[in-house]
Amino acid sequence: GNTDYTITIDQAGSFRRYYCVHENTQFEYKGNGFAMITITFDTTLPFGEDPELTTGFDEESIVAPFEVSIPTLGSIYTPARLAIKINSIDPDDEDKTFTFINSTSGKTYQIEVTRTWSVDDTILIDGAQQKVFVNNGEYPYSGRFPVLYRTNNVQVFNNADTSDVDLLLQYNRRFM
Repeated sequence: GNTDYTITIDQAGSFRRYYCVHENTQFEYKGNGFAMITITFDTTLPFGEDPELTTGFDEESIVAPFEVSIPTLGSIYTPARLAIKINSIDPDDEDKTFTFINSTSGKTYQIEVTRTWSVDDTILIDGAQQKVFVNNGEYPYSGRFPVLYRTNNVQVFNNADTSDVDLLLQYNRRFM
């Protein structure tokens, strides 16, 4: 059977990571102990991605609904990775919902995470893995994972009376 490989190459001045399977290896004897080796791979995804995360925004002590328009680098849709750290929240004894919305290219994506939150709780909405983590444990959610493309109108908010949160949005640039 075929083996999965990850190949990272320098392309257009930055690195691109491709996921692929080995298809074929050919050896052509050239003489004097030398051979030309041709290895063929087929990509399993229709794009390459930058192995390094790009930061869309990194904001501290957000005390009101957060809204920003950000460009996305790359040439195709890419999953978003939003980290939220709760510095304070009131009330802290009842369920409250954090909402992450992105509108891009005429489409809107929204995901919500609800629970009774505490100071220092962390939320990771990881679109690449299609999972939500609260305090490093997988956690249930509702909605669709936001993706980023070109110009993005991002909103992050909650329904607590007052809150103070840190926000970090990152993604891997993707290229056709």
